[in-house]
Amino acid sequence: MRSRWLRAVATIVSAAAVLLGAAATAPRRSFTCTCDFDICDFVACDHCVSPDLISPTPESPKPKPESPKPRQPKPKSPKPTPESPKPKQPTPESPKPKQPKPESPKPTPESSGAPAKYGRILDRHNEFRERHGVGPLEWSDAVFESAEAWSMNCEFEHERGAPYGENLYAVWGDPDPARALRQSIDRWYDEIHDYDFSAPGFSSGAGHFTQVVWKASKRLGCSVRECGRMVLVVCRYDPPGNVLGRFDSNVPPAGAERDA
Repeated sequence: MRSRWLRAVATIVSAAAVLLGAAATAPRRSFTCTCDFDICDFVACDHCVSPDLISPTPESPKPKPESPKPRQPKPKSPKPTPESPKPKQPTPESPKPKQPKPESPKPTPESSGAPAKYGRILDRHNEFRERHGVGPLEWSDAVFESAEAWSMNCEFEHERGAPYGENLYAVWGDPDPARALRQSIDRWYDEIHDYDFSAPGFSSGAGHFTQVVWKASKRLGCSVRECGRMVLVVCRYDPPGNVLGRFDSNVPPAGAERDA
């Protein structure tokens, strides 16, 4: 039994040798396998076929890329229609405050009786006197005649022994008597800055001011005269002011209460 098996094996081996020899002498061909091998190097293979016999597997056509769809423009959101401007309502005007009717100037008793050209200087005297609580001056024809007579001399100096108090003012190169009258009273009152109310008494730098507001003076007369290139203003006061020893009671400061 064993010898029979050995003979069969020998026969198979011999046949295999013959086949291998024939394969070595035969032209070598490659076969493409349909099995799991890529290339068959042996001569005969039931499961391998020649690459010539294999019909190429037609490649499935690649799908053509779709042409890009044209982008649909995004619908623009509609712009808000600007509202038509509302007509402005007329702003009701605030009622205008009623302007007080200008009062017609009351005739001042102080300037009554004074010539028209001297009414302004009389009123200006009384405005300044009122600031100091002092009573008004009245126009006096007698005092005026005295001032007029002295102005005719065209001398810028005081008359010695005159029975009245006296203020003088002169301007050169200005032939306007009305302007000289306006300036004179304001210049005289400006001397208030040189008067010391804490030490009442006469001062040459404030003597015109103290005569203007002198409490005991009651009447006034003024004269203005053109003297060539000089304009001279003479004002006289009755009773006279600037009496030594009486400044404290006759020259009160501004804002003083007027005596009843």
